Amino acid sequence: MDKRRNLICCILLTLPLLSFGQDTVPVLRLSLPQAIELGLTNRPDLQNQQLNISIAENSIARNRSQYLPAVDASADLRYNTRLASTVLPEGFFGAGSSPQLIRFGTTYNSVLSVNATQNLFKAGVSQEIKISKKRVEIEQEVLKQVVSESKIEISEAYYTVLLRTQQMQIAEKMVDRLRKNIEVTTAKLGLGTIGENELNKVKLDYQNADLNLKKSRQNLQLSMQHLNNTLYLDPGQALELTDSLYSSEVSAALPEELSLLANNRSEIRQLSLEGEVTALQFKKAASNVLPTLSAYATYATQYQNNKLDVLGKNAWTPFNYVGVQVALPLFDGNATRLEKQQYRLQRKVSENAMIRQKREVTSELQTARTELMNARLNLDYARQNYSLATSIYEVNLKKYELGSLLYNDLLDIEASLTEAEKNLISETYELLLANLRWQRALGE
Repeated sequence: MDKRRNLICCILLTLPLLSFGQDTVPVLRLSLPQAIELGLTNRPDLQNQQLNISIAENSIARNRSQYLPAVDASADLRYNTRLASTVLPEGFFGAGSSPQLIRFGTTYNSVLSVNATQNLFKAGVSQEIKISKKRVEIEQEVLKQVVSESKIEISEAYYTVLLRTQQMQIAEKMVDRLRKNIEVTTAKLGLGTIGENELNKVKLDYQNADLNLKKSRQNLQLSMQHLNNTLYLDPGQALELTDSLYSSEVSAALPEELSLLANNRSEIRQLSLEGEVTALQFKKAASNVLPTLSAYATYATQYQNNKLDVLGKNAWTPFNYVGVQVALPLFDGNATRLEKQQYRLQRKVSENAMIRQKREVTSELQTARTELMNARLNLDYARQNYSLATSIYEVNLKKYELGSLLYNDLLDIEASLTEAEKNLISETYELLLANLRWQRALGE
């Protein structure tokens, strides 16, 4: 019996040591700024946009390379199995001479050469470089827009978790209050001042509140999973949010004039840059009728012999030359005229899109400002109502404990308090969302 007892004791002492070695996932504590920073680092769409900027920057270097000299080397190693024939016409060697068939050349005829070409003036290259620079600016504006939208998405997911947390705490408070009501009602039943039916009603209300608490916890879990996905974290990563719904004060001044603020939106700047690109493309198309001027140079050495003796003395004879070439387009089948017409029409489309976009952005700013102002007022009302409901409940709870208030009346007051608390949390959440919509409208 003692041996069996000792064995059981050893097993019980070993279990904590076995569990101590198991890996546990550490809880990641995040404030809202930390969550935004982490999310921006992990998001692949932002990484892709950074690559798009690099691609656009690479096009600048590629266009600039057209001003650099192009150098190539070539080798033409030829063995003439049969030389070409040339016919000398009648009378070539004097009056009465007949036509002669003569072969010129050698059996081996090879050339080694190095060639260089340098563009001195090539129409449209400078415009291509300017267009590439504008493309870089457009991609940078797209990056700003993606960053802004990502911040809003992460903030909304973060605030939703905070909201669900507060809603769960409200449900917990309701369960605690009803548990206390059960204790008070049970004591009254023992004194004979109430019937058992009233106790059963209190227990039913408690069970309903407990079910609501379970649903609140489930909603919180779903919101936490959504935040994990937004931050591109592992699904099993445990999070602890260090902020609260009440930790972010929204008190920024709201301007009256909104037309100038619309120009700060990334969408507006993108359209403006697209218009500039179209204007540059028009100039580039117009430059297609200009000549192209280039210089070229060749250094070569040639081997000509009927015998294969490439290492013999004076086997190779060098030659070289330099020159300037001008190419002037005369007719391109109306391609330039049609291309210019296309960019002229695109410029008009861009102008119309700019008018429409500015109107939409201004309207969005007006709506966001109004919603933010209303959210501030609604939160002030909700705070006042919650303060009043708390005072009323505390007074009537004492009355119920003393037996001067019926349970149904207390239940109505509790419902009013819960509703006031829900409204306070909801309006706080709505204010934070309204502030996010204002920031989105500003393009921040």
